[in-house]
Amino acid sequence: VTVLFGTETGNAEMVADDIASALGEFDIEATVVGMEDFDVADLAASGTVVLVTSTYGEGELPATTQPFFDAMKAAEPDLTGLRFGAFGLGDSTYDTYNNAIDILVGAVTDAGATQVGATGRHDAASFQPADGPVAEWAKQFAEALSDRTRRGGHEMTAASIDRELVPWSDPEFRNNPYPWYRRLQQDHPVHKLEDGTYLVSRYADVSHFAKLPIMSVEPGWADAGPWAVASDTALGSDPPHHTVLRRQTNKWFTPKLVDGWVRTTRELVGDLLDGVEAGQVIEARRDLAVVPTHVTMARVLQLPED
Repeated sequence: VTVLFGTETGNAEMVADDIASALGEFDIEATVVGMEDFDVADLAASGTVVLVTSTYGEGELPATTQPFFDAMKAAEPDLTGLRFGAFGLGDSTYDTYNNAIDILVGAVTDAGATQVGATGRHDAASFQPADGPVAEWAKQFAEALSDRTRRGGHEMTAASIDRELVPWSDPEFRNNPYPWYRRLQQDHPVHKLEDGTYLVSRYADVSHFAKLPIMSVEPGWADAGPWAVASDTALGSDPPHHTVLRRQTNKWFTPKLVDGWVRTTRELVGDLLDGVEAGQVIEARRDLAVVPTHVTMARVLQLPED
């Protein structure tokens, strides 16, 4: 494992050394290299790397991380065979807490690399040394590295990893997907599926990415065909238009009103099930989903139910 660090004052280098030592406890040999001394052309063939960086100023990349990031973006390497871990240093008193490591994770994931384990983070505002979070993260990373990327001695393809992480057609998954969700959150919090879609499973990450200015729901509507009608809804628009629409509809989403809708839907479904006789067949999608939802929304909007 190659531990690559980017730093402004030297703190990330010390954490990188601590990570290498901690991984050694799990018989993982790690070499520490500064990002400024690492050739991006060698990244694809590196097998497994750990990215360590602090966040500088108002969320910027530190002095030795920026050239590495720029070189990688310019080279546009294919990193589909690369596995990586990530550990960031930041200060939660800033809105851009640990922004630099999130930028790096996004860049290497976008290039096809697969993250192993969750991103580790140390908060300078805690006034606690980094060795505790480093030791815990290294343990989780080592376990994920040894157990999650190989099955039966055979390297997993991107497609097989996707099928194992999110087996959409598996009846067991459909019945209770939460064990798979927990694994995603622990080992693959930001996972790029084979079709290029990103699967983000941790609330903190979803919240962070959703607030980034580059995130938008609007650009894709031009090619959405009949679904383009959603472009003028709150779900299909960005601020400030989204904010205007949300304020207009908030009066219908008070806790009291929502509770009333829930009771209405529950009563409709209950009445239907009470009337089902033994051996009778019903059309579940229409009778249990479409009709109760239609009637409830008609009452909410004060429209005829037919």
